[in-house]
Amino acid sequence: MRRGKLEMVYLPSKMTMTIETLSKAILPEEIEAVFRLEDIKDEVEATVFILHEKQELVPKELVGKEIVFDGFCNPLELVHFPIKGKKLYLRLYRRRWKEKNTTKHYSNKYELHDAGMKATKLFGAFLKATL
Repeated sequence: MRRGKLEMVYLPSKMTMTIETLSKAILPEEIEAVFRLEDIKDEVEATVFILHEKQELVPKELVGKEIVFDGFCNPLELVHFPIKGKKLYLRLYRRRWKEKNTTKHYSNKYELHDAGMKATKLFGAFLKATL
């Protein structure tokens, strides 16, 4: 499996699909709207999608100010619908920002899963419905 920034997926039928199209087909809308697929890790028992918050989504408190990117917050890992019989984890990295020449950090907050459940809202609803 290719690592690093993903650009195109080459399909056996000689059709090409952009990563954005693939993301829209697999990811829940609320995640696809604010995160970008950066990498895919194919592990023995699971596939892990690495997603970074879109760069243009600066926290409201910093809009119009001179800001600097200050790394990423700790990742949130959510389970989503399996692909080809393997678990699918979405590892989400929110960006951390600060105003230039200050030390206070800012980041966006999203409600991407129900309390007490480390699954996407969509997969969580499916699991609850099957119990």
